[in-house]
Amino acid sequence: MKHNKFTTPVKIEIPGIGTIESKDLLLKVEVDEAIEEFKAENERLKKCEIWMMQHFYCEEVIACESAKNRRLKRALWLARAERARDKALVFYFAMTESFNLNINGYSNKEKGHTRMRPARWWRNTWLKVERKCRAKAERYK
Repeated sequence: MKHNKFTTPVKIEIPGIGTIESKDLLLKVEVDEAIEEFKAENERLKKCEIWMMQHFYCEEVIACESAKNRRLKRALWLARAERARDKALVFYFAMTESFNLNINGYSNKEKGHTRMRPARWWRNTWLKVERKCRAKAERYK
């Protein structure tokens, strides 16, 4: 910046005394230019400060929303695990009857498609689903 590079030595002539030359004295033109540079730099820094404040505010909002989303996802996976546990319990009690349950009411034996499975198979399946849901919920802790 120019304020560090004042190179013009000032010579002052005083009648009867002589000439005074000093590097501590500065020309008004050079000082005015330095002041203008400082003002321009100050304006630029103010804009940067405003931008930084907005940026940090946005980051805080994003962090807050991210934490909220993590809590919601965890709650969702825990609810899914509870639902799977309830379904596993239904099949646990159905195992004593030793009959096949048609979960979706879908059985098309003509085409070879069927959903008929033993209750033990369904119970084990829903217990696996519960474990996987709880594991997924732990990721969002």
